[in-house]
Amino acid sequence: MRAFQRDKWGRSGNGIGLTAVVELSAIAAPSLDAKVEGRGEYLDDRLDWIRERLERHNRPIAFAVFYGLERSSEYEKIAGPFVDGYAWLGTTLCALVPHPVAVRGESEQWWLDKGREMQMMVADRLAGGAKFFNWRVCHPESGEA
Repeated sequence: MRAFQRDKWGRSGNGIGLTAVVELSAIAAPSLDAKVEGRGEYLDDRLDWIRERLERHNRPIAFAVFYGLERSSEYEKIAGPFVDGYAWLGTTLCALVPHPVAVRGESEQWWLDKGREMQMMVADRLAGGAKFFNWRVCHPESGEA
């Protein structure tokens, strides 16, 4: 996973660069438990910024993986309510997963399975189905399938 993060995240060319890593806070912290002054100061603005970027995304289908279940209330401000760990924000499938350090006992297979599950959901949506997630259940006012 580290090689993928180092070599492919955010890179351009040859089909690479289709990923971005965005933190809820622009101020780094050395650990999950660290208290850093000013870290949450602009959180609402940051959540709005992330949501706007995902809404403006112009690809047919995209993924956003939100990691850290303890931050689910912030992630819902971006993506809306999660149902069984997923939400659709326009054409972006948003997945809420445990932070990687929280699944240390899990093998790499857990992440591969999660990726396949997301691919199946996207394929189903592209085919016009709602097998895994029905947007109208959570957003009946949208009229979007």
